[in-house]
Amino acid sequence: MTWKKEKLMKNQTRLKKESNIKMVVILDANERCILFWTKCIPVRVALASVITISSLQNIRYFQIILSIYTLISGSGLLYNFLNALREPIIEENLKNSLDPLEIRKLDKILNNIRYGRFGGKVWWHWPRPIHGTLLITCGITTLIKYKLAYVFAIIDVLFAICVGFYYYLYQNRNPNSTASSIST
Repeated sequence: MTWKKEKLMKNQTRLKKESNIKMVVILDANERCILFWTKCIPVRVALASVITISSLQNIRYFQIILSIYTLISGSGLLYNFLNALREPIIEENLKNSLDPLEIRKLDKILNNIRYGRFGGKVWWHWPRPIHGTLLITCGITTLIKYKLAYVFAIIDVLFAICVGFYYYLYQNRNPNSTASSIST
C-alpha cells in the first residue's frame, strides 16, 4: 500500500459520525495547534482586515454585513460560554438518571461541551466571553457609525494570539498548572 493510501485510510478512520448532521474529525494535539495557527488566527486577521478597510474607506454595505456577522458570532460565543456553565448540573443529572435514553442524551450534551469539533478538550472556554464581547461591541459600534469600531476587531485578533501563545507555549509545557485544569 502506498503512503498516500495509508494516510487516506488513517484520515478516514479518524472521521467519525456522531449524528446525521454533525461530523467530528479527531486530530492529535499537534494537528490542532497547526490548525489554530494556520486557520483560526488567519481567519480572524482577515475578518479584522476587512472590517478595518471597510471602516476606513467608509464602505457602508460591507460594514453592515460584517456587523451582522460579528453580532451573530459574538452571540454564539457567549451562548457557548453560558451553555458550558451547565456542566456540573448535567453531570449530576447523569449520575442520577436511570433511563438509558436520558443517559445517552446527557452524555452527548457533556461531550459537546467538553470537546471541540476536532476531538480535543475545549481549552478556549474562558476566552469566549471576551471574544464574544469584543465582537458584539465591534458590530454595535459599526452599526452606530463609531469611527474607531474596527479597533475592537483588531483587539480581538491580538487577544486570540496572546491566548494561543499562552496555551500552546506555557500551558502545554506545564501540564500541572491550575489553568490547564480548565477543560470546558
